[in-house]
Amino acid sequence: MRLSFSWGGIPVVPFAYQKARMRWSASVDAVSTKVIAVFVAFVSEWVCMNDAVVANMGLKKARFCMLIIDTFDAANQPSRLGTQWLAFSDQVMGGRSQLRVWHDRVDGRACLSFAGMVRLENRGGFIQVALPLVTRSHPFRADHFSGIQVVVKGYGTPFYLHLKTASLRLPWEHFEAPLPVAKDWQTLHVPFAQFVPRGTGERLDLTGLTRLGIVAGKAAGEAHLAIAQVAFY
Repeated sequence: MRLSFSWGGIPVVPFAYQKARMRWSASVDAVSTKVIAVFVAFVSEWVCMNDAVVANMGLKKARFCMLIIDTFDAANQPSRLGTQWLAFSDQVMGGRSQLRVWHDRVDGRACLSFAGMVRLENRGGFIQVALPLVTRSHPFRADHFSGIQVVVKGYGTPFYLHLKTASLRLPWEHFEAPLPVAKDWQTLHVPFAQFVPRGTGERLDLTGLTRLGIVAGKAAGEAHLAIAQVAFY
């Protein structure tokens, strides 16, 4: 089919054809942009999780990326590491704190919520949600990240982040950093440098993380926390 003709020796393209071609070009550009965005996100996460790639690129483990662990888009869905969140309280050691955990939507955001009453009887005093970081029998390597990022809102007793490593053997051993939660949504960045050892003389080994915990405790009272995102940055 002929789509052009000449006028005075100058090729002319019908306006309708030009308009259709512009629409098609815009659609291709939009699709290309989305494909590139998905590809960049995939490569970024893959590079972040592969030390060999970091070394081969000569980056010397620079702090150059963020790895999102969970956004809680659907109930009972595994984290992006393929592991499931766990919930437990001081009742595992004879305490009397109470805990409830559920998939939630708060202010339009999908999230994991946990709430309960922290009690100090029987040497108790905590409620917790925790994510195993071991995949295919290998601990998580976080030595090319700077810390942990969480998007949260909550109230009540003090909140903390806990980390466990492969070198820790006793249940009460962990590394702890405060989590300054507020009643409005916040994006909090907790550097690894803020984690201090509890119940152990070990140093935090970022090459062998086995579990990440989000904890309410150390004081009696009500606690409520909504978690919309967890990431390493």
